[in-house]
Amino acid sequence: MVPRWLGTQLHRGAQSQVSWSWHRLNSAQRLFVTLAGVGAQAATRKTQRLAKLDLNHANLVGARLTRIDLSDAILRGANLAAADLRKTMLRYATLQGAWCIRANFSWTEAGDVDARTANFDEADLTEAVFDDAKLHRASFRNAIMNRAELNRAVLDDARLCGALLESAELREASLVRADLSGAILWLADLRGADLRGATLAGADLRAADLTGAHLDGADLDGARFGDDAVGDDGSPLRSALSVREPHPAPAAADLTAARWRRIYVGDREVTRGEDGA
Repeated sequence: MVPRWLGTQLHRGAQSQVSWSWHRLNSAQRLFVTLAGVGAQAATRKTQRLAKLDLNHANLVGARLTRIDLSDAILRGANLAAADLRKTMLRYATLQGAWCIRANFSWTEAGDVDARTANFDEADLTEAVFDDAKLHRASFRNAIMNRAELNRAVLDDARLCGALLESAELREASLVRADLSGAILWLADLRGADLRGATLAGADLRAADLTGAHLDGADLDGARFGDDAVGDDGSPLRSALSVREPHPAPAAADLTAARWRRIYVGDREVTRGEDGA
């Protein structure tokens, strides 16, 4: 059945004799009607919730879906490449296997979303909220995730190589076997994060907070830390993205269980022997 608000918007100004039969429409027709209604709502500057909308495998390449409440929507396998989802609500939505490459999720509220195996390569997730999200084996290669919130999110076996995670919040997140090689994690909050077996080779962790993080078997070879929380030019390593004070990592983390031959602490190269000493 078409929502009352949609029928009102589509037939405003005239008495319509059309009898809607929603169940007879195919998925493409349903999407067209739905987006038409969304466009009408945007024109009146109102926000409507498209609860539990079924968009499985929908082709939404480049679609403009800003400021829409898609909580509980089913977007399994949908193609959202280059789509604009800024400030969209996706709480409890299902995006398993969705193709979200180069999509814009800035300021999106996606807590508890299920996006296992989804592809967010080169996507913009600036200040997006993915707390408690299921992101097993998802890909975020070269994604922009500055100040994103992924507290308690499950990112086991996820690919975040080259991702920008400045001031990101990953408290108690599970990153078991995740690939964070070359990632930028300045001022990131990784307190209590599970990084067992993760790859952090070449990652920049200056001023990150690793208090209580689990690093057993993690690959830290070539990772960079800051012992005095200053940048390359000697100025304090602070960020306009965060009000948190820089944390002098790796003093707050136990690196003895991690795998590394060489790390950088400030401008010093630190090496360890074959015996781990």
